[in-house]
Amino acid sequence: MALWAALAVTSLPAPAMAGSATCIWDNLSQSSRDWAFSIYKPDGSLRDEDAPPPDEEFERAATACGHEITDETFTYLTAAAGGIALKKAAAARLKTLAGLDETTLDSHWLALSAKQRQAAEAYVLAGDSESPPKEDDLRPMLFMGLYVLAGWTPVAEDPLLPHFVNYYAGLVSASAYEKLF
Repeated sequence: MALWAALAVTSLPAPAMAGSATCIWDNLSQSSRDWAFSIYKPDGSLRDEDAPPPDEEFERAATACGHEITDETFTYLTAAAGGIALKKAAAARLKTLAGLDETTLDSHWLALSAKQRQAAEAYVLAGDSESPPKEDDLRPMLFMGLYVLAGWTPVAEDPLLPHFVNYYAGLVSASAYEKLF
């Protein structure tokens, strides 16, 4: 399963045990982590020409973190690891472009209310990323709020905005999916 394609997984019933996407990321080989950075383009889009790491790589990393591998948990753990990869790649760009580190970026996420964080996770798990926002949808407010909290004024065509969106999309995906394995 492709590391990035896993972000589009739709909702499945949750098992009782929670996992750690960071543990899985940390236990991937350096070449797999390098691959994740190599497909992240400077504009925040993703290159898809290269083959992703093999499934066995994720299975090995998950086993090292103490997770039992089933078809269902494999789907969740690759989605969570894909979230961490997207977050890490976007963080590297934001560090280069604006001097922002992950601690600062994470603090903005934690400054949101529990309701806002839960709404973001529910949106990811619902798998409806292509649906238009509803009137009461928190997504635009969430991402723009995080952007403003970081000290930036929203302007059209801001080159930082795709990296902010990717950072928080990765963070939310990892947080939501790691609760399912």
